[in-house]
Amino acid sequence: MQVERAQEILSSNDQVDVKLNGESIWIDTVFYHDKTARIHSLNGPQDTRIVSVDELQEMQ
Repeated sequence: MQVERAQEILSSNDQVDVKLNGESIWIDTVFYHDKTARIHSLNGPQDTRIVSVDELQEMQ
C-alpha cells in the first residue's frame, strides 16, 4: 500500500478492510516521513505496533 492510500483510509468514514500478514488491522496514525503507520489488531486493540505501509494490504 502507498502512504497516501493509508492516509485516505485513516481519514475515511467508511470501514476499509486492511490486513497485515492475513490479520485484520486498524490504522491509527500514518507517518509520512518514513512511510510507516501505527496500527492495532481488530482482535486486540491494546496490541499496537509501527509497520511499513508497504506491508499493509487493502482487501476488496
